[in-house]
Amino acid sequence: MRRIILVLFFSAVYLHSFAGWEIVTRYYSSLENPQEARQEYVYISVGYMKIVSGEISTIFNLKKQEIVYLNTSNKKYWQGNSDKFNADIRVELRQKIDQELHRTDKNQQDNQKQMYEEMLRNTFTDESSAIASVKNYPVKRLNVDQTIAGYKSYAYQVLDDVMPLETVWIAPDLKIASEFDFRDFSKLLQKLVKGAYSSSFENSVQYFKLLDEGYPLKVEMRREDGQNSISEVIKVSKINLEESVFKVPQGYQLSSLTAVGVWDAYQ
Repeated sequence: MRRIILVLFFSAVYLHSFAGWEIVTRYYSSLENPQEARQEYVYISVGYMKIVSGEISTIFNLKKQEIVYLNTSNKKYWQGNSDKFNADIRVELRQKIDQELHRTDKNQQDNQKQMYEEMLRNTFTDESSAIASVKNYPVKRLNVDQTIAGYKSYAYQVLDDVMPLETVWIAPDLKIASEFDFRDFSKLLQKLVKGAYSSSFENSVQYFKLLDEGYPLKVEMRREDGQNSISEVIKVSKINLEESVFKVPQGYQLSSLTAVGVWDAYQ
């Protein structure tokens, strides 16, 4: 009887878990100590991605084309599709603009308002113009390899026209794209931020071809100040993920994007 109970217990646990990945990435500049870098945790399973960065967690549900923001500090969350996101964030940004204008000298209010309106237009364009602005990025394989997070990775240089944009290190043994639809994920991001994402390399045909080859374990990008901005995976684990990982935890309160802290990401 005890054996039967154990079998039933572990079967129930299995049915409520998913095969997936845990990926830990650190972000730093070329002048910073990598050991002191900010770390981000990503959990990936079929149809789901969860990003944990500090007190803010973001859950993407590709099947529902829905996003959830969680604040683990104040136990508040926001949930909705891209239409709700764009409607809510426009309202909340305009509220913040009004607050800033009230604190601005009256002689400067018109100029400040025009600046904020321009920011809104550039950040959230209409979808048709976003699609039209998708760019092509030449990519060439470099004769360099490196072991990153235990995986042999190969360097690819990405060009913006003829100028070097970034170097991406691809691990061919990590075929995560065969389990998670990054193209579908990109479509969701496109709907969320409209034109702000459409012309980026991460939304290009060339980027998806690299993902088909393997997972990017390191990205080096040259900044305007001459430094390199680096994202580097330090751990990749194949794990079972509980269904609860991609759900709103009990005790969390539905709230606004501002209350959750999502606005801070757009500062």
